[in-house]
Amino acid sequence: MNLQRTADRYLADTSVWIRVLRRDGPAPLKTRVAEIARLGQLGLSDMVRLEIRVGVRSDREWEETEHSLGAAVLLPTRRADWETAARMGSNLRRAGLNLGAADLLIAAVAMNNDVSLLHVDRDFERIAAHTALRTAPAFDLLA
Repeated sequence: MNLQRTADRYLADTSVWIRVLRRDGPAPLKTRVAEIARLGQLGLSDMVRLEIRVGVRSDREWEETEHSLGAAVLLPTRRADWETAARMGSNLRRAGLNLGAADLLIAAVAMNNDVSLLHVDRDFERIAAHTALRTAPAFDLLA
């Protein structure tokens, strides 16, 4: 399955997935992610998949998580993504911003795949203020 080629394509960050996967997660966010997935516009990066999977606590939860993550199209991490993340991190550090490697890699995958990053993590807004990262903050969907 490929990500649909439209103007509104997204990579959902871990900050979104952890809320969507919770049984008591915010309904507006769950609805938005489900709609994006239904349209074939939801992407998942290797790093986000790793971050989600390491938090799984049981075999049953593993199966449920895999089923949910299966609604997204995997955007594999390529060598260019690692290079983009490293260069971006170095440039941001020189600008006085110290950001985690995982967030930098997730941002790089979004940028290199020309998708918006759906998130509820203010660090991505800090990255976007200094780079070409397009974000889709979902703070308003947490209620």
